[in-house]
This record gives sequence, C-alpha cells and structure tokens, in this order.
Amino acid sequence: MLILATMPTVQHASIAHVMRRLVWCPLVLLLTGCSSPTTPSTTTANVTTTTDVFSGVLEVGGSRFHTFTSAGSSTAAATLGTVMTRSGTVLTTPVTLALGVASDAGETCTDSIATAARGALTSQVSLSVGAGAYCVKVTDAGGLTETVVYTVRVVHP
Repeated sequence: MLILATMPTVQHASIAHVMRRLVWCPLVLLLTGCSSPTTPSTTTANVTTTTDVFSGVLEVGGSRFHTFTSAGSSTAAATLGTVMTRSGTVLTTPVTLALGVASDAGETCTDSIATAARGALTSQVSLSVGAGAYCVKVTDAGGLTETVVYTVRVVHP
C-alpha cells in the first residue's frame, strides 16, 4: 500500500507539469504569432446594395429605359427577368439589354454596355459605377413581332 500512496504523487506532479505546458503553449503561440513574415492586407468596406425592379411595355422596334441612382462605387448588374406577350406567352426572342449613364434630368440614356438577352435568373450585363445617375435600357433587337411586357431587375450600390 505504501507504494500506491507514493505513486499518485509522482503522477500528480507529472500531470501538473503537462497541464502547465498545455496552458502556456497556446498562450505563447497566440502572443508571438507566426514566425514567417506576413503581407499587409487591405480591408474593403462593405457595399450596401439596392435592388430596383422595373416593368414596362416594349413596342415592335421600340426602346424603353429606366433610371436609377447609385449611392457609391461598385458594380451595377441588370437581369432581364421576363419578356412576354400581353396575353402572357413567354418569349425567347432576344432583346437588347443595356446599362448606361442617364442625363441629369433623366431624359436620355447613353449606353455604356449592351448585350442580347432573354429572360433569365442571373444578371446578363454589369457595369462598374460610381455615385451618380444611371439607366437600364430594353430595346427591340429586331426580332419582336408584337408588343411585349418585360421586367428588369437592377442591383446597384
């Protein structure tokens, strides 16, 4: 029994020593960090986005635009959601979807980028923008045979 009484004391000392190391090692690593050099990182501010949804009627050979205001610098992205006849038939005929700069009064829209687009769930055209007035334009690319109704979504800063 005497041997059993001294044995836990020896084990206790060894466990206490290990426990001290387990406590101090992570603390030392935390305080010293990595030994290899690090490159400085740049932090970018979170950009708050706004989503605008526009709907309209597009005549054969026509063009319509809608204006929106960007509050900061980032990317504006436009998605042509649907194009359908007035009776509700969804069309796959492409129309031209464009993003551009709107005049101060919002009376004109000058295309900056344009693409042929069909109704989709992902953006078809995007543009780097700063704070200011912009526009999204939908134009008959020559394939419409009747008046259509469309919906466009624009996500912008």
